[in-house]
Amino acid sequence: MRLQDLLQSYPHFRLATEQDNQKILKFFRDIGMKTSQYSVRYDRGEDFFQFSKEQSRQSFLFLIENEEGEIKGTGSIILINHFYKNEKTTCAYLGDLRISPTTNPRVRIHWKKFYGELVYHFKDLEEFQGTKFLYTAVLDENLEALKSLTKNNPHFQYHPLSSYVAHSILRPQLFKNYFLRNRQLKLKFHSNNSDISSSPVSADHIKSFIRTENSFHTFGHFFSLNPNDQPDELERRLQDWQNFSDENFVCVADHSHKILVAGATKEFQSKKLVISEMRWPIKILTKILPFLGIPKIKSDGVIKVQYLTHLVFHHQLSSEEKTLALNFLLENLLRKKNRDFHILSFFEFPQWNIHPLKFYGIKTPAKFYQVLKISQVDSITSEEIINLSQMAPPFEIGIS
Repeated sequence: MRLQDLLQSYPHFRLATEQDNQKILKFFRDIGMKTSQYSVRYDRGEDFFQFSKEQSRQSFLFLIENEEGEIKGTGSIILINHFYKNEKTTCAYLGDLRISPTTNPRVRIHWKKFYGELVYHFKDLEEFQGTKFLYTAVLDENLEALKSLTKNNPHFQYHPLSSYVAHSILRPQLFKNYFLRNRQLKLKFHSNNSDISSSPVSADHIKSFIRTENSFHTFGHFFSLNPNDQPDELERRLQDWQNFSDENFVCVADHSHKILVAGATKEFQSKKLVISEMRWPIKILTKILPFLGIPKIKSDGVIKVQYLTHLVFHHQLSSEEKTLALNFLLENLLRKKNRDFHILSFFEFPQWNIHPLKFYGIKTPAKFYQVLKISQVDSITSEEIINLSQMAPPFEIGIS
């Protein structure tokens, strides 16, 4: 069976092509997301598919259309290679789920049915042969929408794997108590970007550390130290992510140059956050940003987000050492000379077991889910559930 066979019963749904680019961009400009304080939307630039290409070299975007051919909704499947129990494993991430509030109720019901059938028949579809797991992430504030999607659906359910917090931080708190401890540990920030600091720790050293620590995860990225596995997922990102190179890698090390925590910073031009319709508290905040060493938000409303990706700790660190190292890394990134971004964003997982971080910003709770078909749930075995009991899932805020 192929995807087209499944789509034949649903005339309002189809797979997107490059020719749909302008229509999709218009839909995402119009759909937006509203909170009590402001409205936000994602600007996908001139090429909607660029971000998908940065996520993976294999992706599928489904479109919901009305009788006039207007796009009323989307949903995507991104195929990503992971290491699972030390074996290369292809998994599918479900994302870009958007439905216009003006979508016909009958079409909404059909979309829910199609989505269920897609999950149920997933491993039977030629396009996804060899794909082991389906997973996704949902903000806690969207749980009601998730319940609506799964309610009375005979085909699938969302199985919670791990909670996490999406941090969007502006600056360090004014008073912190970890400076003395940092001096005792003699922590040092390292970057291969000469604008930040000169570093005796090379990018190759940092990438080797990231690959090594990834190997301790039961369910990890396909970052491999084996030359036979090249190009691995880390190398693919270096090739496919725009404006991403060795200069993006950063770390914190001790006095002996032992790396404690490492990652890579990235601003995604292919997926910009745009804020509008701000209420007065947010408007006031935007006015005082320059006095806090943060660039002013321009008239186009674009929030420049610096994503901290590939974030990983040395596996032997205590909770306190992780907290100190991460605090030190974040502070150096936020205080960098000629800072050109508004927000630094990253995920924190409970498996890290770190202490509260000392920064001003917004915390957004969310959950990581595995998507299971109902018959699978009835006879579930431990082999069919992603094991995240001790390690955080390899999930990047920049590519979600």
